[in-house]
Parts: sequence; structure tokens; C-alpha cells
Amino acid sequence: MGSKISDWNKVGWGDIPMTLGFTYSSNTLMMHLQDLVGADKMKHWYEKFGFGKTTDGMFDSESSGGIAWDNEAQQKTSSFGQSTTVTPVQMLRAQSAFFNDGNMLKPWYVDSVTNPVSNNTYYKGKKEYAGKPITKDTAKKVRTELDKVVNSEDSHAKNYRVDGYDIAGKTGTAQVADPDNGGYVQGENPYFVSFIGDAPKKDPKVIVYAGMSLAQQNDQEAYEMGVSKAFKPIMANTLKYLNVGENNTKDSSDVKYSKVPDVEGLATQKAEDKINGKSLDAIVIGNGEKVTSQSVTANKEVLPNNKVLLLTDGDITMPDMTGWSKEEVIAFERMTNTKVTMKGSGFVSSQSVTKGQKVSKNDKIQITLSSEEIDGEASTSSNSKEETTKEDKSASEKIC
Repeated sequence: MGSKISDWNKVGWGDIPMTLGFTYSSNTLMMHLQDLVGADKMKHWYEKFGFGKTTDGMFDSESSGGIAWDNEAQQKTSSFGQSTTVTPVQMLRAQSAFFNDGNMLKPWYVDSVTNPVSNNTYYKGKKEYAGKPITKDTAKKVRTELDKVVNSEDSHAKNYRVDGYDIAGKTGTAQVADPDNGGYVQGENPYFVSFIGDAPKKDPKVIVYAGMSLAQQNDQEAYEMGVSKAFKPIMANTLKYLNVGENNTKDSSDVKYSKVPDVEGLATQKAEDKINGKSLDAIVIGNGEKVTSQSVTANKEVLPNNKVLLLTDGDITMPDMTGWSKEEVIAFERMTNTKVTMKGSGFVSSQSVTKGQKVSKNDKIQITLSSEEIDGEASTSSNSKEETTKEDKSASEKIC
């Protein structure tokens, strides 16, 4: 006896155009299309888009994901991504083909590596293609359908629209594998939800892929809203930062960056005042009278309220790290030559050395990170204080 596979609304849509089925994320549409193309030929196209193999993107031990193809059920559900495991960077690589005349871009993460003393550049990233799975005409047609997903009257993804910009993209919903009991995680809303979007749609410069697995709080809202609350500010701020797109004029609503002043060598109090005067958060480390180094390079532009650690020439004392990001803790470790070990994820919730205690080189400090609320405020709110400059877990992803 076979299994029944339905659309997410359980009752279907009646007779609708195929393009509307894409907008509606119809599982049955994708299975029908795969039947028309042929299962083996469809698998060939999945592989041409790079699924099932690594992106060769500079990282060792990168997951390759996989395309389950052992039986008819796996083949059918692969048409809408249910039996396919992918990494976020594979999604981005595949999506890039739609905006480069059918050419997929090979991911690279480091712009350049330069010796700060000799100024010699040892590595310079460059644009490379990772294959051409589709034609220019096909890429254009797909962009049209991605536009409809977000901007048509029939859209179920209107919550991904960003004021002042034209966004195109695709929602995703997937069941999550249960490693302990087999099958899939059960519950009220046991899903991995995602969105991959690009902007501006006429000449895309930015692709953002956001995903969330098994929301722990407000799961019904998370399922209904997807990852729009994460996607929208990331996309909007990135476009503003790059000064591209429809809403690229500088006005009071734009993100305002603060340029970090050079305070090395200044008296401690003067340096602290100078940093704070730029709407930044100066954190003085030690009891010295002069600043010997700063955690953020002078003249770098960062978001307001970013922490700038100031190391002084006196004894090193332990700051209160509550709410600090992992990156800020690493900066402290680097500046003080202490040995910091961290466990958990999120933001600092506790530390083994109390505030004000003297620490020396090679002292061992244990830090606990947590994603829970800290002092009544969601720890995730501290995310806005992480340095932002002008510059894998595999998931079973439903891509239709």
C-alpha cells in the first residue's frame, strides 16, 4: 500500500496554472513536473546544480549533502526537496545561477590576505563559475516566478517584502529528521522553515538565505511568519550598506555607521571619552594610565554601540562580560594573552573570574554562552552590538 502525499493545505487547490502552483508551494505540482521530465533526468539536473557534492569553497570537511534516490517515494519527495539534504552554501550557489545568465558562482569567503608590514598580497579572491546548469532564457523565466512568489496578489510570502526594495525569492518548509526515534520529529509545528531571497530583483546584488529549525518559542508564529523577521533586516541593511537598489538614497532612516577613532597612546580617560563620543561603547581593560591597543582598527566603520576594548598599560583586570558576543570574548583573549575557553552558544551568561579581579598572561578563564534571556533582556538583542563593518549543518530543505 502506497503513501499519500498531499500539499501543505491537505486539500489541494483545484485546477490552477503551473506557475501558480509554484507560488503556492505545491508538492503535487513538483511531482507532476518531475513525472513529465522523467525521474532520472530530473536527478541529472539536481546534480548539475551541485546538490550531492561539496561547493569546494575553501573549507575542509564541508558536508556534501545527499539526494536520496533508492525508491519511488524518495524520488517523488525529492521533487520538492523532502528527501534531499543540503547546506546553506549549496542553496546560495544554486540560486546564483538564476542571476548570472545560468552560470553558478563558486563561493569564496576571503576577499584578500595581505601582509600588513610588507603590504604584499598573498591571496585575492575572484569571481569564478562553478558550472552552467541552465540557459540564460531559463534563468530569466525562473526569476519571473520568484518575483511572483513574493509580489503577486496570490502571494503567501508577502511578509518577506522589504519597504523600498523589490524582493524576489522562495519560501521553504521541511520536516526535521528525528535521529533518536527515526522518521521525523513530531509535534505541533515540527518544521525547518526558510527563505532564500534576492534584491534588487531587476539586477540582484545580494542573496540572503535564512533558516530556522524547530522554533522553541512562539512556534505557531514562527511557522506562519517563517524567517521574515531575520531575513528583512539583514537584506535591508546589506542593501543600504552597499548603497544599491531602489532605496539607495541617504536619509534619516538609513543605517548610520560610526568611524572608530585612533586612541592608541592616548590617556585612558581621554581615549574612553573619544570612543564614547562616537556613539560606541568603550570597555577599558586594566588600570593603566595609557591605552596600548584597541580591539577595533582605527577608521573602521561599525554600527553604533559596538564595543571597543581598550587595553591599558597597567594591571589587567577582568571586565563584566555579561551579554558579550563570542567575537568580543575572542578579542579580549587576543589582546590580553589569556587562555579563554567557551562553552555553549549565544552570548556570555557567566564567567569564572569575577569583575575587577586581576588576571595575568596565560591565566585560564572559563566563559559560558547562552541564548536565554540575560537580565530581563533577550540575549539576542545584543546581536546588534556585534561588530558590523562595511565589508553545516545540513537540512532537509523543501525547495518548492
